[in-house]
Amino acid sequence: MQTQLVNQSALLTGLQALLAEHQIPAIVEVHDPAIILENAYDASAPPQFAHLIIRRSQLDLYSRRALLDVGFKRTQSGTFELIADDWDLRQNAIGHAIGGSIQFLRAVQTQYNIAIVQQTMSPHLWDHSDIQTLDDGTKRLVLTQRPIEVVTL
Repeated sequence: MQTQLVNQSALLTGLQALLAEHQIPAIVEVHDPAIILENAYDASAPPQFAHLIIRRSQLDLYSRRALLDVGFKRTQSGTFELIADDWDLRQNAIGHAIGGSIQFLRAVQTQYNIAIVQQTMSPHLWDHSDIQTLDDGTKRLVLTQRPIEVVTL
């Protein structure tokens, strides 16, 4: 599933924040070059590769084992593509907390956007620590400009 995400650091930060928010104790692996994703569902399927990987073994639920890794692969255009099976995603810890591929990507996009703001807006000039969760589940990031210190000579 193609995305418009291009900043690997913000994607990593966003994924980590999303997993922590939903109390999913998974580690996001980073690889360059991309490495193969584990697939316990169909051993005859062509291998898929990704640069950022959440291993299936970390996405098990008490009632069901995840069958496929979840990954993000950098494409030739520089964007990241989600490599995941929607059915398996809905059955694992991510799906239990967030939903299927579309809901997961929306949640990743939100955390990615927050990470971009935090990485690009200087904390010396802007306070961006106020992240509010609205009634509909969306997030609002409030930017407050800090007072500028004027030095007189």
